[in-house]
Amino acid sequence: MSFFQEKIAALMARPGQDSTTKDETPWWLRFSGRTMGAVGGPIAIFLGVWNSIGILFANLSALIAGMWQIVAGFIVICIEAPCCLVCLDHVQRISDTVENRPLWYRAFGYVAMAIPPIIININFCTIFGSGLIFATGIIYGMMALGKK
Repeated sequence: MSFFQEKIAALMARPGQDSTTKDETPWWLRFSGRTMGAVGGPIAIFLGVWNSIGILFANLSALIAGMWQIVAGFIVICIEAPCCLVCLDHVQRISDTVENRPLWYRAFGYVAMAIPPIIININFCTIFGSGLIFATGIIYGMMALGKK
């Protein structure tokens, strides 16, 4: 590993994580999945709030899709970036539990959380916000498939 790769690995490592990897997943794919989740979660929450404002125009489907997107974004932040939610007690334990599961669990969960808001209400906020969560699921799905 080069000096640059070692520095990025040290920055992105979780507390108490073993420094050696046990799989053949490329380092850039592992960090892109975590980064996509850590960035996509807050954006999904913001766009979910923005989408929920649609209730002012009597658009109930926008409210339901926005609330779903807010919850999905919060779950993604809890799993991918528990350091952002240190004020909540059990977030680190939830993140560690999901971290010990196979990668395809995350891939399926993120894709399953991202599809309903797009089906309920099709607009830019739901497509972009849930699309980031969907892309995170796709990245974890590629990691679950492994090196081919």
